[in-house]
Amino acid sequence: VGVAQNAFELGLAYALQRRQFGRPIIQFPRVADKLAWMAVQTMLARQLTLFAAREKDAQRRATERARAELEAANRALSHKVQEVQALQAALRQQATRDELTGLFNRRHLNDTLPAMWAMARRDGRPLAAAIIDLGHFKHVNDERGHDAGDRLLAAFGRLLAANLRKSDVACRYGGEEFCVLMPGTEARAARRKIAALLKRWRVESLVHGAAGDAGTSFSAGVADSTCVGAGWAALLKRADDELLAAKREGRNRVRVAGEAAEA
Repeated sequence: VGVAQNAFELGLAYALQRRQFGRPIIQFPRVADKLAWMAVQTMLARQLTLFAAREKDAQRRATERARAELEAANRALSHKVQEVQALQAALRQQATRDELTGLFNRRHLNDTLPAMWAMARRDGRPLAAAIIDLGHFKHVNDERGHDAGDRLLAAFGRLLAANLRKSDVACRYGGEEFCVLMPGTEARAARRKIAALLKRWRVESLVHGAAGDAGTSFSAGVADSTCVGAGWAALLKRADDELLAAKREGRNRVRVAGEAAEA
């Protein structure tokens, strides 16, 4: 060790002098010192190689760790984005759907009808609207309770959803009233469709707890865009007027402007 230490000191001096003066002043006095210095150089070279390998391995591990952390962050971010998108979809659903019946709500009707009206006018095709009122529905709530009334409303919502076209828009208009928009359909065809629903409902309502006149039928008024010219609000007003006329005539019927009601 002493020889190696002595050789290391001589070698350091040798290196410094060579850098400063261009040639060494001190010479190795013995061959043993020179051999020891060469051994020290070899050892230092090995240590530097080992240090470089360790440094490279540490950098590789740090890179892999950073990549893993980034991938984990990306996965967490992707999961959070999916949660936000699902929440937004649920909020849109709540904003446009009636929770009890599963149909669209009045807000969606007001948002959708102007566009459907404009499209019907542009294409020169009729747009029919029907407003439906379940008969004597208040008696269901009064005599059998609101749970029975809710079940009846939900059943009627399912009836509409199952028997209308994908292009039709069925909405809960308010309380026991419903509105159906039927693009590309004139009033007479719309009346036939609603009358067929009335026949089905007379049977299905009994299965869901309706009795007597309470909830076992409905009245409906139908109009289309060809019979009104003042805009989409006038279409709803005309259908609502026909609904009131059908109720005055005895309920349990579908009425179109200018024609006899179909019971």
